[in-house]
Amino acid sequence: MPESNSDFDLKKHVRKGNTLIIWLVSPRQYKIDLVDQLKEMNFNKEGATISNPSAYYVDQINNVIYISLKNNQIKGYNKKGIGEIFKTIAIQEGNFNTNDGRNAMEIMRDYWGEEEIEWYKKAYPEKFKALIEINKRKRNTYHVPK
Repeated sequence: MPESNSDFDLKKHVRKGNTLIIWLVSPRQYKIDLVDQLKEMNFNKEGATISNPSAYYVDQINNVIYISLKNNQIKGYNKKGIGEIFKTIAIQEGNFNTNDGRNAMEIMRDYWGEEEIEWYKKAYPEKFKALIEINKRKRNTYHVPK
């Protein structure tokens, strides 16, 4: 972090497209408005509806960024940007609903691929089980690879 506000050049980060820095220094309402726009973009582009409130995703995005900063893994997220982090969270939680008949696991598979799903299943078994339950409630099925 900069020693003082005078050491921080926000314009430089905007020019570089460093969305994580912009996100971190932005007020909460700006973040909520941005997530609202991302929801609309995903609906217009992919027909996806995302039902959780935008404020929920603000908190989740903040958590991802703070944890990656703590674990010195921020570089990978810096390349992805806020939009990609948002979409990933929505897909992981089974809250990225499309009207094309794919269930949550199929959407995740199409987005990540089988290798990443296997990693996710091992790294976050409880979240993976919750995703399977979401599919069951929606009367969709996904056969877990053995």
